[in-house]
Amino acid sequence: MASTSSGVPRKRTTKRKHVEPEPPPLPQPEPVPEPEHELDLEMQLFQQFRQFESDDDDYDELVGRLSPEESDDEYLEHADEPPAEDPEAEEVNPFRPKRALRAVNSVDTSLDPENYDPWTLPHPPEEYTVVVEKPKRNDPGKSIHWETAQPQARGRQNIANVLAGIPGVNRNARHADTPVKAWGCFFSDDMLAVVLTNTNKKINKYLSNLTPEVRNSDKNSYLREASATEIRALLGMLYYRGMLGQNLLDVKWLFGDRVGHPVFGATMSKNRYKFLLTKLSFDDKDTRPERWRNDRFTAFRELHDLLNRNCAEALIPSDFITIDETLYPMRSGISFRQYNRSKPAKYGLLFRSLNDARHPYTFFSLPYAGKPTGDHPTHHYVTGTEEVVKYLINQMEEHRQLRGCNLTIDRLCTSLPLTEWLFEKGITVTGTIQTNRKGLPQEMKTTDGREEHSYKVAWFRENKNASLHSYVVNTKSSGTKNVLLVTSMKPTSESQKTMGNRSRLHTNCTTTQRGGRTSLINGQ
Repeated sequence: MASTSSGVPRKRTTKRKHVEPEPPPLPQPEPVPEPEHELDLEMQLFQQFRQFESDDDDYDELVGRLSPEESDDEYLEHADEPPAEDPEAEEVNPFRPKRALRAVNSVDTSLDPENYDPWTLPHPPEEYTVVVEKPKRNDPGKSIHWETAQPQARGRQNIANVLAGIPGVNRNARHADTPVKAWGCFFSDDMLAVVLTNTNKKINKYLSNLTPEVRNSDKNSYLREASATEIRALLGMLYYRGMLGQNLLDVKWLFGDRVGHPVFGATMSKNRYKFLLTKLSFDDKDTRPERWRNDRFTAFRELHDLLNRNCAEALIPSDFITIDETLYPMRSGISFRQYNRSKPAKYGLLFRSLNDARHPYTFFSLPYAGKPTGDHPTHHYVTGTEEVVKYLINQMEEHRQLRGCNLTIDRLCTSLPLTEWLFEKGITVTGTIQTNRKGLPQEMKTTDGREEHSYKVAWFRENKNASLHSYVVNTKSSGTKNVLLVTSMKPTSESQKTMGNRSRLHTNCTTTQRGGRTSLINGQ
């Protein structure tokens, strides 16, 4: 103890901490006794119903709709009838404008002539001339002539309007009467062999660096080569994980007894699942650096080519096909990851694909992997939107004939030379086109003096195969907009019928969505 100058000891003082008083306990609800018999449970339910009857103001009105003399059969008859519409009822969102219901909203309805109103061509016909290449000393130049007179059908039907083959499932895929066989049509045995060979090679390289004591330990029994059955089971678990929406769930919770699904623990152990995921490989990693110089997608190229082959051979295309691009969500640190702020995912892997417009099916796809660093890039490296269309068509025709099909593309791909190239192959095309493309007359591109929903059409005078359509519409973002469309199909001189208050003029196409992809379908 401390002492003062007089020698009297002094007590040491300590500061007390301020302690908040504990709040009073909350009132606990009275426990509801569990019913001992089934009769007690029925009494509780009856009391709850009586409480609902006394509290609900609309209960008497609801019961008063039926008279006491009505039987149960009459009540069921009234219950099947739709409720009467109240003309004075307000809309859910009165500030949202009503959209006109279009009679043409699918492929089949676009081909029905009953869904169109007659439209008269201008008289007398007009002619437009576009100079594509100016004449030089030894070159007369090149010009394109358009006319508004509709060509007359003469002679035999063009080969581009005759479909080759019967659309549907291919002969080799008709044996798939179970889900496993149907999956095997796309993920074939040779694809499974590629995954199994490269995965085991990676596993053996890892095991060679371990000591025999570690490899032969009972705790490390999961350190072994994979089998074909295990690879199939692993892929099935990944399917199941995505179906349950547990892609972001940690593996320890995925195999947990309370959170995870029992199918994961019943298939394989947690350590084996993690080990196979880390060692899963789709190519030879030793030769990858050399192949990557000419193909930046080489880590998955072999498996992707086999998948394209199986998808192209499993189904025969229908009469309407389309080419579009898809941004698959992904945030991995790869150099060819794309960014598009108009897409929901923003970041992802860009695929250009050839699809069926009547069914949600993809025949062939081309991933964008960037420019190779080597001097000899493979044929998978394609530059330009028109070259992408030609690549997909040529690759698809190695497995299936596309003669007689109508191809739908967007404005980034459509051009007059591409339309002629496709028509020579027996493929018609329909797609919007940009106004800065060569060969388009100024009279069709301008919007001066044209009213909203006004429509013009002109035919290619040289071969009468292509036609150019112009449709003017007012938009809130860009004002008056001129929508140009090029097609090599026989167009209709009619406008689409509408079932709403606002009349809208549509040319020879309608917009449909099949499998998440938008297609412009030509109506005949």
